[in-house]
Amino acid sequence: MLGFLLTTLAVVYLFLFPPASNEKVQYPLPEHPIVFENAIYSSSAQASNAGLLVPLDFVKDALRLPMTYDTASDSILFTTRHHIYQFPVAKAQYIKDGQLVETPSTVVEKHGDSLFIRPSILPEEDIPFVFTSPENSDALFIYHVEGTVANVSVEEENVDQRRLRTGTSLQNPYVAEALPGERLFLINEGPSFSEVRMPSGISGYLSNDVLTTPETTTITSAYQQEERFTPGVASEEVINMTWEAVYSANPDTTTIPPMPGVNVVSPTWFALETEAGDLSSKASTSYMNWANDRGYEVWAVVTNDFDPDKTAAALQAYSTRTHMVDQLVAFAKEYQLDGINIDFENVNEEDGPLVTQFVRELTPRLHKEGFTVSMDITFISNSGNWSAFYERDKLTSVVDYMVVMAYDEHWGSSPEAGSVSSLPWVEGHLQRLLEVVPNERLILGIPFYARIWEEQTTANGNIEVSSSAHSMDGIEAWMEERGLTSTYDDQTGQDYAEYQEEGTHYKVWMENETSLQKRVDLMHAYELAGVASWTRSLGSDEIWQVLENALNEE
Repeated sequence: MLGFLLTTLAVVYLFLFPPASNEKVQYPLPEHPIVFENAIYSSSAQASNAGLLVPLDFVKDALRLPMTYDTASDSILFTTRHHIYQFPVAKAQYIKDGQLVETPSTVVEKHGDSLFIRPSILPEEDIPFVFTSPENSDALFIYHVEGTVANVSVEEENVDQRRLRTGTSLQNPYVAEALPGERLFLINEGPSFSEVRMPSGISGYLSNDVLTTPETTTITSAYQQEERFTPGVASEEVINMTWEAVYSANPDTTTIPPMPGVNVVSPTWFALETEAGDLSSKASTSYMNWANDRGYEVWAVVTNDFDPDKTAAALQAYSTRTHMVDQLVAFAKEYQLDGINIDFENVNEEDGPLVTQFVRELTPRLHKEGFTVSMDITFISNSGNWSAFYERDKLTSVVDYMVVMAYDEHWGSSPEAGSVSSLPWVEGHLQRLLEVVPNERLILGIPFYARIWEEQTTANGNIEVSSSAHSMDGIEAWMEERGLTSTYDDQTGQDYAEYQEEGTHYKVWMENETSLQKRVDLMHAYELAGVASWTRSLGSDEIWQVLENALNEE
């Protein structure tokens, strides 16, 4: 009877107080683990005589630092808002803003097919991370500057209590043993067990009973958050920009009417001319004098000539991109511009990252000289060469302004007649774009043109559609000649007119005071940086005052 009682008590005791598990399981750990944001990266760091190296892919994908490999120069390029770095492979040196900097060891090494970067030599003032390896550890820990790290120590001699478990129970298998007094990193503090990490990178759970009170430290370094460049006009007023389309010759400025409220003019002066990166120029000193006399800032346009093959060739190498940048900086200084407006369109989708890299390399150079940088983009769509190539999230972190060309909803060769830019279409796409581009850096493009559509029914019953673009005055004259009166179209938010003549059905959605007011209302509603009109020569003489009044409305 006594034996039965003792056995029963033992069973109950083991049920209530089961022994700690002695099963050890393998913890998956690279040879040189990279620990970042409480997780271990899939790839390993690389050992070297002067410390651990990090894979370039990790720097780009996880740290999201704008680094890219340039094949022609066999170097890694790194850009910030104000600086351009070039890190050659297998050389104890790098170039910062064109100046050579000698280093105690190589900055970049190639191992196998992969490139690795030595974090200890990276310019600390421009890197928002701290890289550190604990003593006697093969792991590399990476922290955000101004982030925090919490440490705990083990206060326990019993080995069962010092074993890092796979779960929140002593009955779970263990992966490693912490030494008495060993300093660990606290990942998550739980009610009875906390998740901790050893200096080796191995993580698991320990009972709170054996851990000291967490000590929290703030991560600091020489890094300082770069302030955004502050453009001149933008710091005080709503941007009222108009493009000046210069096709063969600059306009006779004596014929340009007063444009009350306009504070930025953007002439299309520069274009990519050759695959070697040569730029053509139509810049005009007399136009600059006219703009200065009127108090306008001049943000000259540079285009890629809308040629995808030439663009791909010119942007492929750092040397040709630098050649383009050098020319633009020289032009901006020679003509005393206030800024550059980048208008790259019709680019192969796979070349989008090259456009981003060009903008990253151009912007610091222009900012250094005090020039504003803006970039024209389209609304987000699946159109590869006209929309999908823009890396909007990356570009908006570089330039001062993004200018959305909010028109060509129905383009010249559109298969159906419709508005150039209906208001519901604009607002819907604008809302989506604002998920990527901050409103205070977005300028809304507005059209000063409309299309007259012609629909003709063919013998087999199909409708053939064609169109022609006209200025505001051109549309008014066309309607007056035919005695037409417009009516308001609720679906587009525009005035609309149509008529039939000799079997042809004509339609036009007008750009005038009505549509302009609604576009500016959108700008106010979403608190955008301003508006940009395409193009100055297509606007009526009266529209400028209308635009100024609308922009000044509270």
